[in-house]
Amino acid sequence: MKLLITIAAATLATPTVFAGTELCGQWNYTETYDFTMYNNLWRAFDDPNGSQCTGLDSVLGSTFAWNMNYNWAGTPYQVKSFPNAALKLNPVQLWNAMSIPVTIEYLFKHSKNTIANVALDLFTKPAIDGEIEYEVMVWPAALGGALHLSTSGKPIKTVSIANIDFTLYQGMNGNMTVLSYILDEIKQTFRSTSRHSSTNFRTATQSTQRST
Repeated sequence: MKLLITIAAATLATPTVFAGTELCGQWNYTETYDFTMYNNLWRAFDDPNGSQCTGLDSVLGSTFAWNMNYNWAGTPYQVKSFPNAALKLNPVQLWNAMSIPVTIEYLFKHSKNTIANVALDLFTKPAIDGEIEYEVMVWPAALGGALHLSTSGKPIKTVSIANIDFTLYQGMNGNMTVLSYILDEIKQTFRSTSRHSSTNFRTATQSTQRST
């Protein structure tokens, strides 16, 4: 399975000097001026024979392009990894954050048995030195019945983000409240000016049949 991702965010310009980097170790990561890219094989132990590598294609100005190849089996619907590119952003108070413009474009080549999601991931805290209180996820893609967190098992409501309709779910991850905006129809390009304080783009690989 292969995922190719391009992220454009409002950041300072950086040269394209990081292309060709590939991460295959469980906790491998690499940094550019504006982003940190993680391979993050969070629960790789669920499939000891599985593998995943995350590669950096290019960094040009505020555009960060990366790819990921993986081969997972193991327990169905059990998350194996969270490969992601995290934008370096100083914390700000929500009412001072007018917008964080983000454009996501991706191409996901996968088998019909793939279970995975693509998401924009954001976190908030009550104070800079406090614990994360809320995680806000926007899912442009949910493949094969990929599961979101939900306390009730039912949506809270339907909302519109960037003129796109999403179904909103609420669940808990420990003491952290998770809000998941799920797009019913897969969309390969997503643009947003959402009001949030930190941002991270990730794909969650849950359980798949092995690629050939």
